[in-house]
Amino acid sequence: MNDTVVTSEGWFSRMGKAFGGMLIGFLMFVAAFPVLFINEGRAVHRAQDLEEGAKNAIDVDPTKADPSHEGKLVFANGFATTEETLADPVFLVESPHALKLSRHVEMYQWKERKDSRKVKQMGGGERTETTYHYSKVWEDAPIHSGSFHTRTGHENPTQWPFPNLSLVAGKITMGVFTIPELLKHSLSRFQPLPAEPGLLEKIKLPEGSQPLKAHSGGFYRGNDPVNPAVGDVRITFKDVPAGDCALVGVQTGDTFAAYKTRGGRELFELRSGKHTEEAFFKELVAENNMLTWILRAVGTGLMFFGLLLLFRPISVMGDFVPLFGNLLGYGIGAFAFVIALSFSLVTIGIGWLSFRPLLGIGLLVAAAALVTLLAMFGRKRTPVPEVLDV
Repeated sequence: MNDTVVTSEGWFSRMGKAFGGMLIGFLMFVAAFPVLFINEGRAVHRAQDLEEGAKNAIDVDPTKADPSHEGKLVFANGFATTEETLADPVFLVESPHALKLSRHVEMYQWKERKDSRKVKQMGGGERTETTYHYSKVWEDAPIHSGSFHTRTGHENPTQWPFPNLSLVAGKITMGVFTIPELLKHSLSRFQPLPAEPGLLEKIKLPEGSQPLKAHSGGFYRGNDPVNPAVGDVRITFKDVPAGDCALVGVQTGDTFAAYKTRGGRELFELRSGKHTEEAFFKELVAENNMLTWILRAVGTGLMFFGLLLLFRPISVMGDFVPLFGNLLGYGIGAFAFVIALSFSLVTIGIGWLSFRPLLGIGLLVAAAALVTLLAMFGRKRTPVPEVLDV
């Protein structure tokens, strides 16, 4: 079932909001500079730390603790396991020697999605057509239907039946070494853990609770798993079984500690799976590069959308004649993108200039070339008035 609502807003109201949005735009524009600059410093420092680690790490055998490696940076690759058995206290699902165990609870609920279409009108006004769509989905968090536009017929349960759960083994070993608590979060190779149907007879639920049934390797609360109803619940389980992992850190007795780099930062990493030392550091370098580009995109996006908000009053002013306003909006968008890209390159260049001058200079030259091309393009498009002979 869909519901469409049409609202209108006058030109003066839109201008007021546009001027009000300029402050937000200015803050976004200003915030982009530290995001970009700090990210470049972080990226360079991380690259330096990884380079130092790859150069100095000693590849060790985790099945024996060599006293000559005590206090030194080491790389260890081995089989991580535990003597413990992790068990869900409510549903009694167990996993011997598992490093982690998780319970995933989902409920079938109504979900609202809205699509808006704006139509500009002569005189600067704007008509907005908003259509609300309602569908039933499985979600692992409650959806509050009280905030829906159309609440009648789309009510979700107000109480969540069972919380999600995550358990971690207390002592995880790799050979003769114990994996530190700080690194356990990196053990992330989960796999499905089927629940035995026979556990249903042993599970003790609160009195009056709807009974469970076995379904798809987990448990189901509801009448028909094939045709779920709003409020039905499904519960599944996953674990991280004992397996290979690799880490880099300082050998300290029968465990590991963070390594202090020359820059005063820490290098302390663990990844699941079998790795050579070279492959391990290559993976860390790739992760650093990925995060660097994500944050560069975030900073440039902040700058771009901040500029759009700063120039918004000009665009709304042009909307007095919709066609002119559309053309003006496209032009402002292109201009904001080029300016945001130029300022981003300058900021990134300055960041690199502090650490790697040659690349920093190259980025500043590229930014200057971009601004020059923009200026030349603008000059070419400026009409030159003709001189008439009298």
